[in-house]
Amino acid sequence: MKNLSIEEAKSKAAHLCSQSEKAPQEVLDKLIKWEVSFSDAEQIIEWLKKENFLSEERYAHAFVHD
Repeated sequence: MKNLSIEEAKSKAAHLCSQSEKAPQEVLDKLIKWEVSFSDAEQIIEWLKKENFLSEERYAHAFVHD
């Protein structure tokens, strides 16, 4: 896979998170698989949390109830 820009990676990660609840580690693993640098991946994770695409509380709730 070609190296993604940070904006492309944000978009893909947001799409991934909008499909189903994800744990932050799952998203981090996917970003690393997409060859996003670790520092960029951390920034994207924080952005996803800030924009409410990623919530550990929602993930835990979904995990318990599935």
